Amino acid sequence: TTGISGEGLDSIPVLKQLEKLNLGNCWDLTNTGLLQLLAKCSSTLKELNLCRTGISGEGLDSIPDLQLEILDLSSNQNMTDTGLLQFLAKCSSTLKDLDLNKTGISGEGLDSVRVLKLEILRLESCWKLTNEGLLELLAKCSASLEELRLHGSCISGGCLADWIQRNEALGKLRRLGFNSCENVTEEDEARIRAALPQCEVL
Repeated sequence: TTGISGEGLDSIPVLKQLEKLNLGNCWDLTNTGLLQLLAKCSSTLKELNLCRTGISGEGLDSIPDLQLEILDLSSNQNMTDTGLLQFLAKCSSTLKDLDLNKTGISGEGLDSVRVLKLEILRLESCWKLTNEGLLELLAKCSASLEELRLHGSCISGGCLADWIQRNEALGKLRRLGFNSCENVTEEDEARIRAALPQCEVL
């Protein structure tokens, strides 16, 4: 936890060897500051932790593509669908692990994002996540996804079961969690288990 905003870094040289950047709990971090930081390490950075910051993710259009494999955006109350879209546009070809736990994203509006290679997707307690948004996300990464966490979200188990059965998708999924999902019935869970026999359903 620090009080840095990330701004005013124009004069520092490019950080050619930086692979991990942990800015978790930096409440004063601004979108402008994040932009300046990423501009210094975009070609090497593989892991970025932005949990519990005030950033929205918007305004990333000007930075080069990122090589991120792990992106933690959890507990960002200001995170927007537009911001998520801009992040994914910058690292869609490399990202494997995306944490959106406790953010206000709906998941909708991702049509322009290229196919993702995500292996882990965390959407626990995303109170604004819609059925349409979830299905848009899954459509982008169903071929590679191994773990999906939906605990505490409002998604419909019937909608998810229908999509899985209709698309014969998520063949690599090994773990699916939806504890405390009020809209998932026992019947929904049974259908999902039958459609994903290789998957541990929690």
